Amino acid sequence: MLQWYAVRTQAHAEQKAAWHLRNQGFLTYLPCYLKRVRHARRVSERPRPLFPRYLFLAMDIATARWRAIRSTIGVI
Repeated sequence: MLQWYAVRTQAHAEQKAAWHLRNQGFLTYLPCYLKRVRHARRVSERPRPLFPRYLFLAMDIATARWRAIRSTIGVI
């Protein structure tokens, strides 16, 4: 049975951690919103995580390789 778990990431490394976890076969969810950013008289909207330093991971604790999560790049 899949359950969702919160995984703490390094600062500003949520995308990197999610990418590495997906490559290992885990199902990840990183909710984002568009933030308006102004720089040098330009305005753009960039995706930012809704919960900074966290992403969500679905796995079956009985069968998943959950110890591999701790050694993943970007995960604390």
